Amino acid sequence: MKTECNEPFLIRLSMDFFPANEAEEKILREYGKCTDGRHYIRDVAVPGEITLEGLHHVIQEAFGFLNEHLFRFSLPEERLEELCGNKIKNLFGFYGVFLHVAASDDPNRYLFVRTNPELKSLTKGIPPFSFPYPSYGKAESYAVQQKLAKKQLSLNKIDENASEFASMSIRDYASRYMPYSLGELRLDLPLASVLVPPGEKLLSGKEWNEAFDVSNANDFEYLTDILEYEYDFGDGWQVDITRIPLPDDAEKFIRKVARTNNPVCIAKEGLMLVDDVGGTGGYIDFLQAVFGEKPFEHSPFKNSKEAYRWAHEIFGWTRRDFYPSEFFKVY
Repeated sequence: MKTECNEPFLIRLSMDFFPANEAEEKILREYGKCTDGRHYIRDVAVPGEITLEGLHHVIQEAFGFLNEHLFRFSLPEERLEELCGNKIKNLFGFYGVFLHVAASDDPNRYLFVRTNPELKSLTKGIPPFSFPYPSYGKAESYAVQQKLAKKQLSLNKIDENASEFASMSIRDYASRYMPYSLGELRLDLPLASVLVPPGEKLLSGKEWNEAFDVSNANDFEYLTDILEYEYDFGDGWQVDITRIPLPDDAEKFIRKVARTNNPVCIAKEGLMLVDDVGGTGGYIDFLQAVFGEKPFEHSPFKNSKEAYRWAHEIFGWTRRDFYPSEFFKVY
């Protein structure tokens, strides 16, 4: 990518629980250690060269997941449509530039979970956490991705030279052919090339296309101001990622990241999460079962002891509220 960032920078990982009522907000505030009763947040200083592949592991560790499910990074729908002029033909031209074809028969498909056997959740202890994660060769190259994109059109019996395809909107294509993911990002993209730094202007879709030669997959920068991450498509955990300004006391954290090439968490809101709990709604029910006087009537847990045993014995979850300094330890 065009942006070469060697200096560490600060990102915010934010998960919105969208509480349905005041009772759920209270549960998140009192039991989940979440000040506003809505957002779980991790502010993390990351190495300048971190890729989306590495960011995936940062998010897993930061929220206490165990990397047991599928995941993907994508642009907000409105931003993707803006960059593509809301034309599906233009979107297909970006495969191998910054998009990745989510083809079910692609052996290099990044949606498959690649569990690092030496990387575990904070709740179970972490062996060395190092960056950058390796590249995956030619699988993300422009030539390979364009070949996969053409294969996808062929499977849908679409003539890429037809006028109907040239004028078709992204949403129209999605509604007709229902692909798994139209906007999935390449995981070898440097995060510094994806997210615009705080204080810098994000180019409009037209300005961005005029500024960069997209026929060169390495000649672009700053796709968006918000990056979306989804983990476990059943539970549907979603995290918004943004770059944020460095606080006055950040220099010591930046020096540590530069020295160790490992992320450093400098602030947090919320306890650790639990895999397979049923997403945000299930997690709120879980907090009530563990910390409340009694579980909700619809809860799968009979009592606090049963809920805690399930989370602790299977996933290593603990009631303890970890300090930011305890994340991303290197042993």
